[in-house]
Amino acid sequence: MIIDEKKIYQRMAGLDLFRVVAAVMVLLFHIHIYHDCSFGALTGFVSMGAIFMTGFFMLSGFVLFRTYQEQSLVQMDSLKKIENELRAMGQIVSGYLDFAERKAERREPMTMADWSKHLDMILTAGGEKLLRGNGSVSHEQAVNKATDEYRKYQQKTLSSVEQAFLDSIKAIEKKSLKK
Repeated sequence: MIIDEKKIYQRMAGLDLFRVVAAVMVLLFHIHIYHDCSFGALTGFVSMGAIFMTGFFMLSGFVLFRTYQEQSLVQMDSLKKIENELRAMGQIVSGYLDFAERKAERREPMTMADWSKHLDMILTAGGEKLLRGNGSVSHEQAVNKATDEYRKYQQKTLSSVEQAFLDSIKAIEKKSLKK
């Protein structure tokens, strides 16, 4: 089967458009709930913000999956692990969003601390281990580790043309430093 790259891009652009619409609807939903704004005939539509939030996350996950699915570094076993993790996360997010929808329907205000506490309860009820405290890795160490890992990843995924281009840039930099 021949895949037209332009059609794939257009499909992703279309999904991005739906993501933007969903994000705007979530924003309007929060304005409706927290500022008691009415949107006239559209108020019923705007009040379905939890559905749009779910749609936004589902579309975002799909776009990310399609983006990284094409990369040669991803192998089937690691793809299966990622799929299992995404499924588990989707189940957690679904329960969390159901809770959020109930709170919104009852017009019960929630602070960030309340949301955090509820998420911890969902995770522990499902047997997940919670991270406690600030951890032992500094911000600088985390950035350095991420940079190192990304460089390793880049070296594995660059095409020969990209590598030749980067090598030529390094050669030019060396020449300019010698002058």
